[in-house]
Parts: sequence; structure tokens; C-alpha cells
Amino acid sequence: MLMETLKEIYLIAIIFCSGAEDMHAYLWDRYYGMCLAKYKHMDVVNSVAFNPKDSEMLVTTGDDFKIKVWRSKNRAKEYGIEAAPVA
Repeated sequence: MLMETLKEIYLIAIIFCSGAEDMHAYLWDRYYGMCLAKYKHMDVVNSVAFNPKDSEMLVTTGDDFKIKVWRSKNRAKEYGIEAAPVA
């Protein structure tokens, strides 16, 4: 499953996150290669990034024009921001 969903990778210590075309971002355990969490969007997830000052804060964006901020440790969504399409 890991290689099928891989689109973009950001690595922090023993966990990393990837965005996928199946409308999810995934949090992975690097050592065991297992999925720790799935973060849902309504369309393709194009970008994932950890906050360099707070390694538990994860930001995901996708073709659903949403920016979502998550706490990776407890897997809870903190903020959801909708962006308008640029014409």
C-alpha cells in the first residue's frame, strides 16, 4: 500500500507523510512501514508538510481547494481553511 499511494514525502525522525490520489494523506511509521493515520480530503491530496518548529503539526492541501492543519500525534484536525480557485 505504501508505494501505491506515494506522491510526495516529508520525513521527520521516524514518521513521514505522503499525499495520494485516493483523496487521503497518510502518516507512516518509517521503521515498520505501516500506516499510522489517514487524513481525508474531498479530492486528490497534492501537498503535505510538517511545521519545522512543531513536528506534530501537519498541513495538507488538495484539489478540493482546502488547506487542513492536523495534529499528527492525536490525528485531530485543528483548522480547515477553504481557498477559492484562482482563475
